[in-house]
Amino acid sequence: MAQHSSYAVVLLRVDPAQEDFDVNLMAYDEAAQSLGIHLFTDAIRFHIPGAIQSNGMIGTSYVALVAKPGTYVFQDIVQQHIWGLCFNNSSLAFTLNPGDVVFLGNLNNRVHLGQLQRLAVAHHEVTAPNGAMKDFFDPEILPPQVTRPGLTTPDFLEAKRYEAANMPTSNGRLKPVEYRPAKFGVGYVWTGEKVCGGLMRNDPKPGG
Repeated sequence: MAQHSSYAVVLLRVDPAQEDFDVNLMAYDEAAQSLGIHLFTDAIRFHIPGAIQSNGMIGTSYVALVAKPGTYVFQDIVQQHIWGLCFNNSSLAFTLNPGDVVFLGNLNNRVHLGQLQRLAVAHHEVTAPNGAMKDFFDPEILPPQVTRPGLTTPDFLEAKRYEAANMPTSNGRLKPVEYRPAKFGVGYVWTGEKVCGGLMRNDPKPGG
């Protein structure tokens, strides 16, 4: 991507799992502590298909996406489009500028997916009637388990090697993300069920 592009690129390292999962980052109003949920919402959605390598082991991989400039927040991790962990009260926000190429760190999604499975069992939510979404919320869940890369940290240096081998159009411009603590209000759908986002939103409440 050209340095003077009106878009940005984000790079994330993940641990693929046996089942599909998604890492969702949503446009974020930092002053209002709210997700930018509307008809034309800006979002970064990393979809990681379930994958096992030929040797039977689950490997790691980098995933890159083009994104619009703006401020984003880790919204949730969702497995099979049904079960989700909502980072509403202990998330991370960051800002993208036009032409940025930003490394978001190494995500330890195995920890999140393991917790999601345990919560589904504990809450007797192991099935999904009619494909209904089931979210679990802070303070019951862990915050995003992602590294905080810096210019000399091993995760960033490894990402730079990946950039050099696989991202020629970035021209060596990959830089580490600058995270800020964040939280956001959650809401409800028309049926009254609490969801990570929702049409009717609540303001975030400290500790809640």
